[in-house]
Amino acid sequence: MIMELFYPAITTVVLMYIWFETDAFVEYLTTFNLGWSLFDLGSYKEEKRKISSLDYHTYLLMNYSNSFFIKLITCPICLICWVAPLMHLAYNGTENFSFHTPFCEILLGWTLFFALKIIVNKSDS
Repeated sequence: MIMELFYPAITTVVLMYIWFETDAFVEYLTTFNLGWSLFDLGSYKEEKRKISSLDYHTYLLMNYSNSFFIKLITCPICLICWVAPLMHLAYNGTENFSFHTPFCEILLGWTLFFALKIIVNKSDS
């Protein structure tokens, strides 16, 4: 039972860490020359040259702040609420999916994600 919750939560945390704490998404798309117009990478790269501390999430919020989807993907708490239950379904299917499962996945995902951020920040200082 524990592993049915733990594996999807770890996958969620890894995906969230890559998305929120690294530039991997933008770097891979840039390297493989994918999605320049779909993800507005040309404008982002231009803005990044002007403001070196600009990250992709801030850029999206600055330029597309009236979009629900942009608000969703730039908020770690919000995105974990959607990704964690979906990861559980991807790993375990619907046979073990009960009313409390999404809440457990979300809480475990939040806890692990923010704990990982704290550990990384402490190790960097």
